[in-house]
Amino acid sequence: MFRDFDLESNEICLKNCVRLFQTVFLLILCYVYTGILDLTNQSSSNILALLVACDELMLDKLVNHVQKHLINQESSWLQENFIFALLTVLKLPSCKEIQDYIMKTIYLMAYLMANIIPKISNLPSRCGSINIDSVIIERNKAAVITNWIEKRTNFARKPFYQFTLTYRATRDGFNQNTFNAKNQNNAILGLIKIKDSKKIIGGYSPLGFKGHNYNGHRYGYYEQWESTNDSFIFCFGDEESPPTILSRVKDSSCAIYSYSGSWINFGNSDLVLNGQNGSCSQCYYENKILDTNNFVVEDLETFIMQIKN
Repeated sequence: MFRDFDLESNEICLKNCVRLFQTVFLLILCYVYTGILDLTNQSSSNILALLVACDELMLDKLVNHVQKHLINQESSWLQENFIFALLTVLKLPSCKEIQDYIMKTIYLMAYLMANIIPKISNLPSRCGSINIDSVIIERNKAAVITNWIEKRTNFARKPFYQFTLTYRATRDGFNQNTFNAKNQNNAILGLIKIKDSKKIIGGYSPLGFKGHNYNGHRYGYYEQWESTNDSFIFCFGDEESPPTILSRVKDSSCAIYSYSGSWINFGNSDLVLNGQNGSCSQCYYENKILDTNNFVVEDLETFIMQIKN
């Protein structure tokens, strides 16, 4: 029962009420004459229709109350019918509160769906489960990455990849010589945990990282573009950002920049790591993976990626 509204002294225009459900019309009529709005026994769909009617009739106090009721008392129904609910309220100018609530629900559901691998009971036993010795990501994200490597859009689990840990900064130290010695001439996955953030970023290079080689340059620097169509970078977001960003190389000739001054270098700008300092500036890959150009690394892991028969 709701009695907090003051009865409006001015005459309320009801010319559009002929288009409303009878139940909704009676609820509004009861409120106009008594100042009482009782939603106790009303269905969720009727309450949503009431919200539309209140917006059309510019009953701002009712709009605010009905929005709060839907969010607080009908949240399960909104989650089950979020597409219908969003399409209903999307163009209602006074319903920003419930619009924001539904959009946050959609983002949360998308995040959860992006990180859930469906269980398939008839998988051959030889596929096994994905094992990864990582303190940065869990197996479900590792499964997503293997699908990206295979350029699949579904969550099939063939072939089975073996993740062999070669380097962990918190274990091996932030040492470029150690990093370089373990990450050349193999397909390498790099995982980066950003300091003071829940976001995880990384990249896959089928060519490895060759920044420590010497090419005879008189200053001792090594620099060379490495070409591949199969490299990509990515970001696993958090609840306050888009759930997952995948960015594949769009100019294969500028996929990997092997340079003695950097540890990891995708596109010489798209994802570059120099010790604990990193940068992201979209250029030769499809999408920008971070909303900032610079970041600090909390931990770094690399894995040799091999198909296991």
